[in-house]
Amino acid sequence: MKRFVDFLYNLTVIMVIASVVAAVFTPGFALAVALVLFFVQFVPRNEVKGALRNEVLKKLFSSDLQQVLWDDNSFYAGAQVDETAWENEETEIPQDEDGTATVVANPTQLPLPVGIEEDKKKSYKTDQLVTLPTVVTWNNQLLVSYDKRSAKLKKHRLSLEDQIAERILNGWSPTKAEFIRQTTGGTTRPATAPGATGNRKKATEDDFRFIAEKFDRLKIPNDGRRRLLVEPGMKQDVWDVMKAYGSGTDFNNFLRGEGTLGKLFSFQVILRAFTVRYTEAGTPVKKAVGSANAATDNMASVAFHLDHVRYSKSPVQVWMDPYPKPELAGGMSMNCGVRSGGTMSRLSEKGVFALVEDNG
Repeated sequence: MKRFVDFLYNLTVIMVIASVVAAVFTPGFALAVALVLFFVQFVPRNEVKGALRNEVLKKLFSSDLQQVLWDDNSFYAGAQVDETAWENEETEIPQDEDGTATVVANPTQLPLPVGIEEDKKKSYKTDQLVTLPTVVTWNNQLLVSYDKRSAKLKKHRLSLEDQIAERILNGWSPTKAEFIRQTTGGTTRPATAPGATGNRKKATEDDFRFIAEKFDRLKIPNDGRRRLLVEPGMKQDVWDVMKAYGSGTDFNNFLRGEGTLGKLFSFQVILRAFTVRYTEAGTPVKKAVGSANAATDNMASVAFHLDHVRYSKSPVQVWMDPYPKPELAGGMSMNCGVRSGGTMSRLSEKGVFALVEDNG
């Protein structure tokens, strides 16, 4: 069918050409031109063979780009937010934790004695985080089967989100000994902190119960907003604790967790591949984000109440060259920036707790 349609199309074109030639020259000359054109279409076409033909290569590239795997950074959603704190280098949080108001039963003296209290303050800073620019050249965009600029921009944005979350969590992690406990398990498992060697004691049911009791005694609300952020090693310890409950209600709730791992002793358990590192010491010391790894480092699970931690984060800014640049091979550079920070809400550090691996 296709060949017949092509034949009719060619015949029509020949007739048009012949009519034009006849108007300029003689009808006989036009007929000769038409006959030549008519028979040319039946001349067989030879395909190029040999080495030249073999050099014509084809590749099929999938547009499904395999990208970097990123951590789950949703753990800080729902915490206290200082909306505009990122606009300032430092933010102050008023503190009124000390003492209670004196209560007098059946007062016999008026006027009542008057006292004065001076409140304290807690401050925290936000950091400027920027990614180093990446260039997408004209050649990059021409020869790939996916949107190169979009893919690179997504990598920059998610790299920032990962750093934001890690720094917020570090700011939430306690420094005072009364809010830090080392794991007490009688059995061990391999160390999981980057660069760490040897074994670490497992977390036990008593360890997790200790944190819950600590929060209860400090009157931290048990209102569904308690969280326990664990890393994969300690997740297995949580799993071992939950298995002891068999098919009980707590275990079933644990299994049903979506986005979270379930509930354990009043805490909603959340998994993140990387949490916070502490040193090996009688009272472990929190390590700063980006500090060097050590063979004795320990990972920690961090418990917190969403009303006792806070953060600030600006919108992510995207910077991109509007025009291709000759010195960048027709490419455009791009990067991202943000201001962010996080801290415990109270000077006392109430409402947070770190369960740190013990170097066993």
